Amino acid sequence: MNKLTSFELQTYRAGTWKIDSIYDDRDLALFEAKRLAESRRHSGVRVVQEDFDEQTSETSTRVLYRSNMASDANTQVIEKRKEVRRDANQARTKKKPDIELRPGKRPQGEDSTFSLGIILTGGSILLFGIAAMLALRYVATML
Repeated sequence: MNKLTSFELQTYRAGTWKIDSIYDDRDLALFEAKRLAESRRHSGVRVVQEDFDEQTSETSTRVLYRSNMASDANTQVIEKRKEVRRDANQARTKKKPDIELRPGKRPQGEDSTFSLGIILTGGSILLFGIAAMLALRYVATML
């Protein structure tokens, strides 16, 4: 069996993968791919192993290395979001009151706020009614 193996170093730019270079040494191809990925000149770098069988004339390929800056950035964002959600959920559970209430019963402290609201609303309605009556009386005397 006679098999030829090559390693393509491919870069991703402008929406397409392009062959940057071809190696017959796997370690050298991987080293160069990592070096290119660290330079951040390309949004993606990969090494594709290509095996050609001379007897059957069949070619098989597989990706040995892939570095995608967009994918790496997305992974970091996803991890950060998970952390923020976890912190928010922890903060919410700490803020919940430990008081169990019967249905229809308000916790202490809310009664005064509720009463103040009723007093202000009733007072506003009363003042509006008095003002309306005075305005009507004034209009009636003018006619």
